Amino acid sequence: MAGASRGLGAAFAEELAKRGMSVVLLARRGDVLEDVAGRLHADHEVDVRCVTLDLASADVAATLADAVRDIDLGIVIYNAARIPIGGFLDMDEDVLEQVVSVNVRGPLLLGPWLYPLYYVALLLPRERDDDRRCAEKYGPLWEQYRASVPWRIVPRIY
Repeated sequence: MAGASRGLGAAFAEELAKRGMSVVLLARRGDVLEDVAGRLHADHEVDVRCVTLDLASADVAATLADAVRDIDLGIVIYNAARIPIGGFLDMDEDVLEQVVSVNVRGPLLLGPWLYPLYYVALLLPRERDDDRRCAEKYGPLWEQYRASVPWRIVPRIY
């Protein structure tokens, strides 16, 4: 659960824990994550792991991979975002770099690492057939397109 320290991220983590799922919480502020983790563990008796990580960092994918290497991930939710306040033309370049790093670069870098999870295991059979046909027709271009379309990576929960 990326962006789990507050707001929707914490609420998503709460809902997963209510359903008995162990959760990995990911955010910049470790102290806040530990508070959320303590509450989730106490209220729902699930395992909770905290990973303190700035999603704008250059090594986000490698750091996260090391932190969860020993567990199987069932659902991955990237709920983090950098949303600056103010006029676009008034923003410093470093703020814009953070926006791109967290909102674009982070999910794209995590994509190849999580590829088997959200492209193979969670696609329905019909979608797998469509994917195979498109991959045969368009080759590497299809892979680039598919990696950039968020709605294709959201699992269906029944």
